[in-house]
Amino acid sequence: MTDATERKELEEPDKIEELPDPPPLTAMMSMINFPLRRRFSRWLRLTEGVTEDRFLGTLEGPELDQLRTDAKGIVEDEEWSFVLRFKVVVFGVSLGLAGQAGLWKILAHSEMTRRFGIPSFINEVLWIVGLLVLVASTICYVIKGIRWSGAVYREFIHPLRVNFFAAPFIAAMLLLLATPQRFIIGNSESQSKNMTNQTQLAEENSLDHLYMKIVFFFVMTPLFVLELYLYGAWMYSRKRSLQSGNPAYQMAVIGNFIGANLAAQVGLEEIGILLFAVGTLYYLLVFISIYQAISRGHQGTPSQDSREAKTTKFQALDSSLHPILFLFVAPPSAAALAQTQLTPDKQMNFLAKSFNFISLFIFLSLVRHLLLFVKDTPFSLSYWAYTMSMASLASSFIVYATSTKSTVSLYIGIALAALASLLIIIVAVLTLHKVATGGLFPIDPVIAVSVISKGKDKKKEDMPKSNDETKNL
Repeated sequence: MTDATERKELEEPDKIEELPDPPPLTAMMSMINFPLRRRFSRWLRLTEGVTEDRFLGTLEGPELDQLRTDAKGIVEDEEWSFVLRFKVVVFGVSLGLAGQAGLWKILAHSEMTRRFGIPSFINEVLWIVGLLVLVASTICYVIKGIRWSGAVYREFIHPLRVNFFAAPFIAAMLLLLATPQRFIIGNSESQSKNMTNQTQLAEENSLDHLYMKIVFFFVMTPLFVLELYLYGAWMYSRKRSLQSGNPAYQMAVIGNFIGANLAAQVGLEEIGILLFAVGTLYYLLVFISIYQAISRGHQGTPSQDSREAKTTKFQALDSSLHPILFLFVAPPSAAALAQTQLTPDKQMNFLAKSFNFISLFIFLSLVRHLLLFVKDTPFSLSYWAYTMSMASLASSFIVYATSTKSTVSLYIGIALAALASLLIIIVAVLTLHKVATGGLFPIDPVIAVSVISKGKDKKKEDMPKSNDETKNL
């Protein structure tokens, strides 16, 4: 029986089962190598069904980075790699350090403060640390963009996080402005030791070199493209309109003024005037719109459209004060510094002085709540970006004191500089404390939140929930 069966199997040909043709997408994906398929799968898991409306429906808080009570997300901390935890707001650390480096450069080389014998090595140390942090942050975020491009996409469509994409470019321009004297190629340090007047001081720290112009265009071009996108979204997008503005919207405006300052110092005055004019226009629009949005939040005015109500939920800052409000101080002080550099004699004119005093008034309206800012809000790395505002105000007042030869203004500027330095020391200590406790890079709710799809029985798009699945992705 067994021999007969074997002879029959040998005589009959093998029957090949006909399989149905694969779907076109499956056939196409099978032709792609495995790493690309892995990356495509990762992108789909992070981007499919993600919209601004669903972020607004699942997140809350002044920075829109806290899970609502009815939202679901991943809480297992060990399942997340460091790169995935690395948020775009980390570039705020570079902003804070670069702003401090610029402040200490002005303190060391300004005509009114040179008599105090402030050493220039403070500026040099802060500049080197700020540059290293900026380079390291850029490398980490580029790696995140390669490995977790969907997570970067989520941050880019986030109504507030998108503004922090301007931070690395602004930090780079601040570092260029704060470049220590000995690091500027083409300026002779030996010839500058006997210089005393303001014109000679400006020449010894001159940035008007060809390589500086090249670096300026390299940094300013992508920032300008990002600003065009943001300004267009403010004008034509319902979800990100100025009517539902947040103080973080001022980040791009700050970039215009700092870019104008740098353009004037590298010898591109016309471009500086262009950036200053655009920055002034949008600063006025953003300032008025944000104050109206905050006022509506205080009054609890209901919105006529439910979707608009979701958009403005995170704007209401009446329940607790947040350091994000200190961004109001930065644009007018940065505008004052830019306008000073755009004048032929490099002295503060009427417009620059007006911007300077506007910045001081806004600061005084916020400083009485300074302790509440620290007490009522949890620490975040984005606090570093807000310390830049204090450094900008102090720098503006030092330049104002130099232009007016006012001793009273000089001591006000020194007091502001001391407060700015104290704030950044406090933020640095809080950062080190977070490092010691292992909470510096927690799970990012913007990436971890489960997005509820519409019309699909509440189908969730989520991040991997196990270490094995994380490795597969």
